[in-house]
Amino acid sequence: MAEKFHYDINWRAGNHYPGRHRSWHQGGGLEFRGHAPLLDVSDARRIDLLASLKDPLERWIARTYRQRSAIALYVLADLSASMGVEGQRRKLHVLADLAESVAASAHHSGDAFGFIGADEAAHEGFLVPATRTAGIGVALGTRLRDFVPTGASASGLQQAASWLPLRRSLVFLVSDLHFPLASVDTLLAALSRHAVVPCVVWDRAEFSPRPGLRIHNVRDPETGETRTLLVRPALRRALAASFRRRYRALRDLFVHRGMQPLLLTDGFRAEVLTHYFAKMRAADLPQGL
Repeated sequence: MAEKFHYDINWRAGNHYPGRHRSWHQGGGLEFRGHAPLLDVSDARRIDLLASLKDPLERWIARTYRQRSAIALYVLADLSASMGVEGQRRKLHVLADLAESVAASAHHSGDAFGFIGADEAAHEGFLVPATRTAGIGVALGTRLRDFVPTGASASGLQQAASWLPLRRSLVFLVSDLHFPLASVDTLLAALSRHAVVPCVVWDRAEFSPRPGLRIHNVRDPETGETRTLLVRPALRRALAASFRRRYRALRDLFVHRGMQPLLLTDGFRAEVLTHYFAKMRAADLPQGL
């Protein structure tokens, strides 16, 4: 069974479908919105006698409340060849675990779940429109674990972003982001109407090779280029420093866009996302949102 995490949003939902999140819509909730003539409210149980006595037009006045509404959670996933790399863990397995958890958490909260994958183009074989169907995440996770990616890039994420609904949604962007910063920034701009949680999937084997003097044949999964490297301590330190610089650059880019990245280097556990949302809530930050 997929692990579930707890999440909150700090924006008002625009969906009329009832749920657990604050919304803009008038309805049967407990959050006081204001007053309106009884003829507009059509619910005599909400008559406010004091407000009615003060009304200069001598109308019956009723209290109005905001309902709580549902939202949609989407996973926007990089399915390029670099996500098929297997180090300590296969990145696609991390993606599958995360997608299953998002689907289970959305269903538990009464929200909808959708999935959009892309490599060089949006991948129609991995398109799951927003649904409240139970168990959809399990079937999707199985397909992701069996998938062998061959795409030479993740440039299709830009196109895939246009497949998201116009209504503001909670989007988990899942990728190793091994592409130019300018392309990352363009993608984030395309996602600006949504609440985005950037999930950066790296494997420790990428930036921390096993100790000792070793010869490695390294192959770029997207270009097919191969190189033979003698992994010396100096090279190991250089690799680690390079990834630290890359992460700082990505983090600065996300913060500039009002987002907080989540770095996944040891697989995925649902409590990591629970802590992520709790930290954003405690700091009153926009949760990548």
